Formats: sequence, C-alpha cells, structure tokens
Amino acid sequence: LLIPLVSKEHSATFPAARCIPSYSGLRDALERSEWHVYSEYGEDGLLATTFECFGAESRTFVELGTENGDQCTTRLLREQGWVGLMVDNNHNNTSRNLHRRQLSEGNVAVVLEELGFGRRRPVDLLTIDVDYSTYWVAKGVMEA
Repeated sequence: LLIPLVSKEHSATFPAARCIPSYSGLRDALERSEWHVYSEYGEDGLLATTFECFGAESRTFVELGTENGDQCTTRLLREQGWVGLMVDNNHNNTSRNLHRRQLSEGNVAVVLEELGFGRRRPVDLLTIDVDYSTYWVAKGVMEA
C-alpha cells in the first residue's frame, strides 16, 4: 500500500494534467512509469513520476515493513537525499533509521510518535507492507 501524501495546496500548484493528459490515459501512463532499482514491483518509477507531477514538500517518508532496507520502496529515495523512518518486525539498523517493532492497528500511532514521526510531522510518502496486517496497520495510522 503506497500513499503519496499530497496537500490540497500542493496538488493545485502541480496539477497531474501536466504528466497524465487524461483519465483514460492513466493506466498507460502508470505502466510506462514502472521501473525499479531497489523496489520489488516498479515502485521506484511510479514514485518518481508521482513526485515529478505533484512535487514533494518535505522529502520525508515512513515505510512500515521494510525487511532489512536493502530491497524496499524507499531505498532509492534515501539515496536521493530523502529522510525518513523505516519499521520492520524482524530488523533493526539505526544507521538507516530502521527500527524493529511489532506493529498493529492498536499500537502503530504510538510507535510512530515514539520514533519522532507522529501526526504533526509532515510526510510526503507513507508505504505499508506488513504481511497479513497491512489493512489494519493502515487503518490505525489513518485513525490516529
């Protein structure tokens, strides 16, 4: 689950029409945008296209479910100077700001707050891939 977080003000400044000429062309535009360097399924290209169209206000991400951070959705962004938080239930690497935590609908908001990425911190990208719990963790984030 990828959620580029674009504010209403920012989306008005960088209209998607600049990159995607029509709704009917959306699928083709997205398929042409898929490529990967470190991501598993072409997310690197999709995110590059998304942020080219809409911009990024803070160049900050949160990725929940990264494994060790080598092959993940945000590695290319990290290498391009973005900053962020990664959380996984099996891996920890503080030099990458990767923290080992068990996430659930009930604790995700508290964990994010403890790690400095609570509700008040601007984030351009939230990505969640926590096996069998993605929906519930996303629900916990959105209700926080």
